[in-house]
Amino acid sequence: MRSTTILLVLLAALLAIPSPMPAQQSDFAVKKNFEDRFADLKARIGAATNTTELDSIKKRLDGFEIDFLNQKAFLDEVLYPESYEGKLKDLRGLFVQNYDRMTLIQTQGVQIAQMEGNIQKLTTSLNDLSARA
Repeated sequence: MRSTTILLVLLAALLAIPSPMPAQQSDFAVKKNFEDRFADLKARIGAATNTTELDSIKKRLDGFEIDFLNQKAFLDEVLYPESYEGKLKDLRGLFVQNYDRMTLIQTQGVQIAQMEGNIQKLTTSLNDLSARA
Protein backbone atom coordinates (compact mmCIF):
# COMPACT_ATOMS: atom_id res chain seq x y z
CA MET A 1 0.00 0.00 0.00
CA ARG A 2 2.76 2.40 0.97
CA SER A 3 4.72 1.75 -2.25
CA THR A 4 1.56 2.39 -4.29
CA THR A 5 1.05 5.75 -2.58
CA ILE A 6 4.67 6.75 -3.17
CA LEU A 7 4.36 5.69 -6.80
CA LEU A 8 1.19 7.77 -7.25
CA VAL A 9 2.83 10.81 -5.64
CA LEU A 10 5.87 10.49 -7.92
CA LEU A 11 3.66 10.06 -10.98
CA ALA A 12 1.60 13.12 -10.04
CA ALA A 13 4.82 15.14 -9.52
CA LEU A 14 6.14 14.11 -12.93
CA LEU A 15 2.89 15.06 -14.62
CA ALA A 16 2.87 18.45 -12.89
CA ILE A 17 6.35 19.37 -14.23
CA PRO A 18 6.03 21.08 -17.59
CA SER A 19 7.86 19.44 -20.45
CA PRO A 20 10.91 21.35 -21.71
CA MET A 21 10.10 20.30 -25.28
CA PRO A 22 7.88 22.72 -27.21
CA ALA A 23 4.49 21.45 -28.21
CA GLN A 24 4.44 19.90 -31.65
CA GLN A 25 1.89 21.25 -34.09
CA SER A 26 -0.03 18.96 -36.36
CA ASP A 27 0.66 19.18 -40.07
CA PHE A 28 -2.74 20.76 -40.57
CA ALA A 29 -2.04 23.37 -37.87
CA VAL A 30 1.34 24.26 -39.40
CA LYS A 31 -0.19 24.71 -42.85
CA LYS A 32 -3.16 26.69 -41.52
CA ASN A 33 -0.92 28.89 -39.36
CA PHE A 34 1.32 29.58 -42.37
CA GLU A 35 -1.63 30.40 -44.64
CA ASP A 36 -3.32 32.60 -42.00
CA ARG A 37 -0.18 34.57 -41.27
CA PHE A 38 0.59 34.85 -45.00
CA ALA A 39 -2.89 36.27 -45.66
CA ASP A 40 -2.58 38.65 -42.69
CA LEU A 41 0.79 39.97 -43.89
CA LYS A 42 -0.48 40.35 -47.45
CA ALA A 43 -3.50 42.32 -46.21
CA ARG A 44 -1.35 44.51 -43.95
CA ILE A 45 1.07 45.28 -46.78
CA GLY A 46 -1.82 46.21 -49.07
CA ALA A 47 -3.48 48.38 -46.43
CA ALA A 48 -0.35 50.25 -45.32
CA THR A 49 -0.63 54.01 -45.75
CA ASN A 50 2.95 55.11 -45.13
CA THR A 51 6.52 53.84 -45.01
CA THR A 52 6.54 53.77 -41.20
CA GLU A 53 3.77 51.16 -41.24
CA LEU A 54 5.63 49.21 -43.89
CA ASP A 55 8.82 49.28 -41.80
CA SER A 56 6.86 47.67 -38.95
CA ILE A 57 5.41 45.10 -41.35
CA LYS A 58 8.94 44.30 -42.60
CA LYS A 59 9.84 43.13 -39.09
CA ARG A 60 6.77 40.88 -39.06
CA LEU A 61 7.70 39.54 -42.49
CA ASP A 62 11.22 38.69 -41.31
CA GLY A 63 9.79 36.95 -38.24
CA PHE A 64 7.33 35.03 -40.43
CA GLU A 65 10.18 33.74 -42.57
CA ILE A 66 12.22 32.66 -39.53
CA ASP A 67 9.23 31.02 -37.82
CA PHE A 68 8.56 28.67 -40.73
CA LEU A 69 12.11 28.05 -41.92
CA ASN A 70 12.27 24.68 -40.12
CA GLN A 71 9.08 23.53 -41.88
CA LYS A 72 10.24 24.61 -45.35
CA ALA A 73 10.34 21.07 -46.79
CA PHE A 74 6.91 20.26 -45.39
CA LEU A 75 5.43 23.53 -46.66
CA ASP A 76 6.91 22.95 -50.11
CA GLU A 77 4.96 19.69 -50.25
CA VAL A 78 1.63 20.98 -48.96
CA LEU A 79 1.72 24.23 -50.93
CA TYR A 80 2.47 22.46 -54.25
CA PRO A 81 2.50 23.77 -57.01
CA GLU A 82 3.59 26.81 -55.02
CA SER A 83 6.44 26.70 -52.52
CA TYR A 84 7.61 28.27 -49.28
CA GLU A 85 10.22 30.33 -51.16
CA GLY A 86 7.68 31.30 -53.80
CA LYS A 87 5.21 32.55 -51.21
CA LEU A 88 7.93 34.55 -49.45
CA LYS A 89 9.06 35.97 -52.79
CA ASP A 90 5.47 37.05 -53.50
CA LEU A 91 5.21 38.80 -50.12
CA ARG A 92 8.59 40.49 -50.48
CA GLY A 93 7.71 41.62 -54.02
CA LEU A 94 4.42 43.08 -52.84
CA PHE A 95 6.25 44.75 -49.95
CA VAL A 96 8.84 46.36 -52.26
CA GLN A 97 6.15 47.47 -54.70
CA ASN A 98 4.09 49.13 -51.95
CA TYR A 99 7.16 50.61 -50.26
CA ASP A 100 8.23 52.22 -53.55
CA ARG A 101 4.70 53.49 -54.10
CA MET A 102 4.52 54.98 -50.57
CA THR A 103 7.93 56.59 -50.97
CA LEU A 104 6.82 58.16 -54.25
CA ILE A 105 3.56 59.42 -52.71
CA GLN A 106 5.38 60.93 -49.74
CA THR A 107 7.97 62.58 -52.01
CA GLN A 108 5.24 64.00 -54.21
CA GLY A 109 3.44 65.28 -51.11
CA VAL A 110 6.54 67.25 -50.13
CA GLN A 111 6.90 68.60 -53.66
CA ILE A 112 3.25 69.64 -53.74
CA ALA A 113 3.66 71.47 -50.42
CA GLN A 114 6.70 73.30 -51.80
CA MET A 115 4.81 74.25 -54.96
CA GLU A 116 1.86 75.50 -52.92
CA GLY A 117 4.27 77.66 -50.94
CA ASN A 118 5.73 79.04 -54.18
CA ILE A 119 2.24 79.72 -55.54
CA GLN A 120 1.38 81.59 -52.34
CA LYS A 121 4.53 83.73 -52.66
CA LEU A 122 3.83 84.44 -56.33
CA THR A 123 0.21 85.32 -55.56
CA THR A 124 1.37 87.76 -52.88
CA SER A 125 3.91 89.28 -55.28
CA LEU A 126 1.27 89.57 -58.00
CA ASN A 127 -1.15 91.27 -55.58
CA ASP A 128 1.57 93.70 -54.52
CA LEU A 129 2.38 94.55 -58.15
CA SER A 130 -1.33 94.95 -58.97
CA ALA A 131 -1.78 97.29 -56.00
CA ARG A 132 1.13 99.49 -57.21
CA ALA A 133 -0.23 99.79 -60.70
